[in-house]
Amino acid sequence: MIKTKNLIILGAVLLILFGISMLQKAKHEKATSSSATALLFDGELNAENIGRVSIGYGTGDDTVVLVNGPDGWIVESYFNTQANQQRVDSLLRGFSNLAGEFRSDNQSVLGDYGLLDDQAITVRGRDLSGTEVFAVKLGQSPEGFAGNFMRLADSNKVYLSQAGMLSHMGIYGDPEKPKNQHFLELQVVQENSQDIDWMTIVDGEQILVFSKQFSLVEPAEGAAEGTEATTDRTTWEWLLDGKVATELAKTKIDGVLNSGVRIRANDVADPAVSAEQYGLDNPSRKLTLNRHDGSQLVLEFGSSREASDSVTAGTYMRTSNDTSIWLVTEYTTKNIFKSLDELKAE
Repeated sequence: MIKTKNLIILGAVLLILFGISMLQKAKHEKATSSSATALLFDGELNAENIGRVSIGYGTGDDTVVLVNGPDGWIVESYFNTQANQQRVDSLLRGFSNLAGEFRSDNQSVLGDYGLLDDQAITVRGRDLSGTEVFAVKLGQSPEGFAGNFMRLADSNKVYLSQAGMLSHMGIYGDPEKPKNQHFLELQVVQENSQDIDWMTIVDGEQILVFSKQFSLVEPAEGAAEGTEATTDRTTWEWLLDGKVATELAKTKIDGVLNSGVRIRANDVADPAVSAEQYGLDNPSRKLTLNRHDGSQLVLEFGSSREASDSVTAGTYMRTSNDTSIWLVTEYTTKNIFKSLDELKAE
């Protein structure tokens, strides 16, 4: 008898809990009841009509500030470094004609979407006159869907985007503090190896001067008398200090050149800090690339930086093109600064 009574009580409790659950679900569905698609922002965004974009996380200050300057976009929040134009374009295209499927207009459920002020990423765009043209908060992604929940900064209406908006900021999960590095133009050196006639490598007391001896193409049979041989700039042998160095491997010296003409950094440092702190006041390692047109590019390599929770490891580098301080990988420096023994044919 006691067991039967307990079962009845337990059944009643379960029924009450089920009723509460269904009531909560009904209230939530009422707060989110609509499937209409709405346009949050109507207009194309591009470098011609947008002058500034700021991105912040939570209630803190903006982390990333992109500015459309006279020489192109810069990352103002990170030492005014040149921005990667493709990533800026991708960001602006993502917010152009921004539309989403309606989910809720109830402030009490904003946290369910990761859209409370201290949870969301806020992206604001201003036109060339400084007038704000859009301000959108981005929240979580629903499970199994690529889009993000979002709302206008001054509204509680929640929408779901068709595509992942956070990916334009290099974020592929829930909202987090955006990184300036995602928007940096990190291609430091981009030269054509065929345009380089000779190079000088300084590594401490070792100074190596490599020059190209290009192949000659003899005049074709039947060519006019006096026709001279032409230079084939696609084929060459290397001279060391002006002399043939048969004991050295051409492929290895080509490898040094190829590493020097295409360098991508992984970070930048504050150019306002003294060169001494970067080991660039009197650098012991230099690579000078001398082009066919007589111009040259000098690359200077300084001290190393250890990795930590907030920064990556690498070697500080500066070019003769500007005052930027770049951080390049150890892999890059090892491929450029080799001893003569390492360049010998096996």
